[in-house]
Amino acid sequence: MCDASPVGRALTALLILVNLAVSSVAFGIGWLQSGTPWGLIVAKVSLGFAILWIVGAFVAWGFLSNAVGTFCTCVAAVKGCTKPCSDMRTANSLFMVGLGLLSISAIAGEFTPDVYVAVALMFVAIVALCGATFSGIQAAVALGSCQSG
Repeated sequence: MCDASPVGRALTALLILVNLAVSSVAFGIGWLQSGTPWGLIVAKVSLGFAILWIVGAFVAWGFLSNAVGTFCTCVAAVKGCTKPCSDMRTANSLFMVGLGLLSISAIAGEFTPDVYVAVALMFVAIVALCGATFSGIQAAVALGSCQSG
């Protein structure tokens, strides 16, 4: 029997880092709109931390991709695991899209005066990351039980 726990641990780490990144981007972009000198400083610091969280999320995404690949290779002969593995790979792709958009949003907020571009990218990234989160959790739960039935 193959162990699905590395998938769960990697997904948990990724979700924590994604939440930290999203909140830092939203906080930073919110302060960008204040227009005050100290508000701009707070925004730049927050967006800088967001970029660090995003880099960490990309690393966690790599661990998750590796864990999913290892587990799905191990259970390749189990018919009940085919769909959850496919769903988890789809969620992984959606995480990558969401993280890419969120990183562009953070960089846009950091370096461009037009805050509306950063806001639009942030909202699209949040939608992608919400979809990835829900489908990733659903697929991870299915992966945990796919060998038994």
